[in-house]
Amino acid sequence: MGLTARRYALQRGGTGRFTSRSGHDICFRALADVVAVAEQHPQVAATTVIRRDGQALLRQESGGAGRASWALAAERLRPYTEQETEAFLRLHQSLRRALPRHRQELDEIATLARSLMPAAVQPACLGPAVPARR
Repeated sequence: MGLTARRYALQRGGTGRFTSRSGHDICFRALADVVAVAEQHPQVAATTVIRRDGQALLRQESGGAGRASWALAAERLRPYTEQETEAFLRLHQSLRRALPRHRQELDEIATLARSLMPAAVQPACLGPAVPARR
């Protein structure tokens, strides 16, 4: 969540360029399609899949069809480590402050991410508490 938003809102002090959940999903599907084509294309020498923490997960030389596509899908579903969870939650809070217009969608994205977080560090509530209606 939020690499583009963080870059624009936090590093530049701007208003942020936010990528919606649906926009992210469209881009991810396109990325998966590109990886599948790259795995088969004779002019692509290698494909590298990068983990969400920035580490190289897999470098597939030409001829290893399917491994990069599998690694990309697996990384998207891989549970967060405790450190990744803490970093995600810090980023979520800073983006909520920096991009108030997008708080609802940021909270929806965080709720989706919660299912990948270790139970021991999952927050009970990702957004601010909503007062009960009387």
